Amino acid sequence: MLFEFIDRIFDKKPLRISEENGTVRYRVGYGATDAEQIISVLSRLISEYGIDARVRRFTTSLFNESVGNDDRSGQVRSVTNFMEDYVRYVRDPLGLEYVRSPIAMIGEYEKFGMANGDCDDQVLLSGSMLHSIGFAVRPVGVHLYDAEYYDHVALQIQGEKGIVNYDPCNPNNHFGEPKGDILLGDFAPDHA
Repeated sequence: MLFEFIDRIFDKKPLRISEENGTVRYRVGYGATDAEQIISVLSRLISEYGIDARVRRFTTSLFNESVGNDDRSGQVRSVTNFMEDYVRYVRDPLGLEYVRSPIAMIGEYEKFGMANGDCDDQVLLSGSMLHSIGFAVRPVGVHLYDAEYYDHVALQIQGEKGIVNYDPCNPNNHFGEPKGDILLGDFAPDHA
């Protein structure tokens, strides 16, 4: 009993419990903040879904005739335009933190012409889509409403000229600089 308690105190890694109907469930660890654990889970899920053939197939289907051969800016624009036009911000239920899989959100879009999700859902979807077409991305925790707590997540994209901030939920400035400190997640690994 004592050893289990000690293990939990120092356990910083969330444990994946299940995935059902597009909602991924994790047991959070005890040795890290909620924000650190959410960012850690999002980093892992971006890596996982970023190599899913369904995510890549959907992402490349967004490219129209204006996206040229290896047109990286056109590819990013296609993903960000999709997020802006077809993904609506909807909060999680009170008292719960849902993380919806990109597969569930893509399915919702294909069925209803619109997908719904909060900031972590949108970061996971856009991050997975960008990772599936060769971009290094990482989730970041942001102080949006509260200077003491990370209360929002956004994404960073490693571009040819450095890191670009991307917030799929900010309708006024998707590519603006976050205010205050940011909590950096891990870049999804290169599986090549």
